[in-house]
Amino acid sequence: MFGRNKTQSIEDKFCLMSWNVFKIDHKKHDTFNSYIKKIHSEHDVNIFCLQESKYSEETEFPIYKFHTNFASNLTMKNHNYGVTTACNIPSLKNIKILTTHRESVINTHKASLVSHFKFANTQLTVVNIHAINFKTNKVYEYEFEKIKEYLQLEHKDNPIIIAGDFNTWNRARIKFIKDFCREFNFKIAYLEDNALVKTFQNNPLDFVLYRGLKMEKAFVLDCEKISDHNPIIAYFNKL
Repeated sequence: MFGRNKTQSIEDKFCLMSWNVFKIDHKKHDTFNSYIKKIHSEHDVNIFCLQESKYSEETEFPIYKFHTNFASNLTMKNHNYGVTTACNIPSLKNIKILTTHRESVINTHKASLVSHFKFANTQLTVVNIHAINFKTNKVYEYEFEKIKEYLQLEHKDNPIIIAGDFNTWNRARIKFIKDFCREFNFKIAYLEDNALVKTFQNNPLDFVLYRGLKMEKAFVLDCEKISDHNPIIAYFNKL
């Protein structure tokens, strides 16, 4: 992690990428690095929100001088897995939100990471989420309450993005997220090429939610099966 310089600010126009990388940064390190560099070059991404990402003391983000922040949900002998938020400026603050419950099948928690960035005369909050999967809808809603509780502490006018793998694989979870958006005044990014979003039983799993920002456009890229999810690219403007 690079040293923090609180004078740096997110540009008024910026690009965010959200992608569940399916641990390919560990399994296929060179492929991952090449793809990230390609996407950054083509879309000038300012913020990367990665799920199922690897981290170790030797980890370096593929884009030079990007600042990385990581929240672990699984600790191995030589590295951890979790969510990574990487940005071209340093964050002001990062908060890890770990689920209370563990996944039924693999017995691990899920982690989300809340990062704050200077954004003109305010702050931009980015929530990189990997929601709990193999549990009941009741548990899913219980764990999402932690996100709600944190957002209630945020200044109501601060712009916020919630991006990641929401594991919304049934209608009840989709409805819960839509109800959440209405309650907290979030918009769901309309995605071009949304047929490329990973689904389960026709329910999309990946979203970008936002408030206090203008979204210019958002679309899904075909990663050609590098991962089992395709990345979302979203362009935003400051209001």
